[in-house]
Amino acid sequence: SSSGSAASVADNMVPLSIGTQTGGSMIRPASYCGVLGYKPTFGSISRRGMSLLARRLDTIGVFARQPEDLALLADALMINDSEDWDMPDVPGRGLVGALEKDGPDDPRFAFVRTPVWDEGDDDMKKALEGFVQGLGDGATEVELEGIFDGILDTQQTVMNANLAAFLGETEEKAPDKMREQTRERVAIGRKVTAADYIRALGLAEAQGQALERLFGHYDAILTPSAPGEAPKGLGSTGKHVFNGLWTMLGVPCVSVPLLEGANGMPMGVQVVGPKGGDAEALRSARWLWDRFENGA
Repeated sequence: SSSGSAASVADNMVPLSIGTQTGGSMIRPASYCGVLGYKPTFGSISRRGMSLLARRLDTIGVFARQPEDLALLADALMINDSEDWDMPDVPGRGLVGALEKDGPDDPRFAFVRTPVWDEGDDDMKKALEGFVQGLGDGATEVELEGIFDGILDTQQTVMNANLAAFLGETEEKAPDKMREQTRERVAIGRKVTAADYIRALGLAEAQGQALERLFGHYDAILTPSAPGEAPKGLGSTGKHVFNGLWTMLGVPCVSVPLLEGANGMPMGVQVVGPKGGDAEALRSARWLWDRFENGA
């Protein structure tokens, strides 16, 4: 889950690193390790040479300790590659230049708890609510409802079907080389019908259009990066419940390390921008970083 990529930046082994996100494997480790993590708009960075898990979702992103470094590395990687069919002709977002320009003086933030707010830890909820309150009139709570109900089920349907497509042959030929958890997910993916998959993609498109309308009123969304602090031990890399919906919609996300949990461990604030609006998302993230990097 790109944990090593985030940890290497947090521990000052390297100034920059690369990771991937299919569910929440960029934003969640960034939150747990107390570094900046950026998952760009879907299709922004070529995946040639990468072992695909879910072509419809897999996204390459970057970790750093400064917003400007996120922009620098992302700009260097956002070059069209005809071997990745999901890339636009001009994937570059001009992020370094965008950060050099003055962004909105007072970004308009929408605070979104998401339909899975109850799965967050109490200390995360308290910390994020307090942070949002500190923004005053700069943040307005917005509820994702109606068409967004069940969006994580949509993401799981797409992810599991893709997982079965890309790992199914390996599971058949060498099941002993694959973790039991992965074999179980392949089995679930094989049960997804073509009709279910088409419906899920159609629903995701409708949800994306609804989200685009929301961004007509706000510069960025504020939402949890993870349910709380990093889980103790090596048994789990945590849940991606606060990430999967944004990955499904292909929008840019930045985890900014601004919060602290009950045990003194870092927690991130996730800044979500409109699809293709990576510059806006990074500018909003940098605005928060400049004002609250010492905690709120």
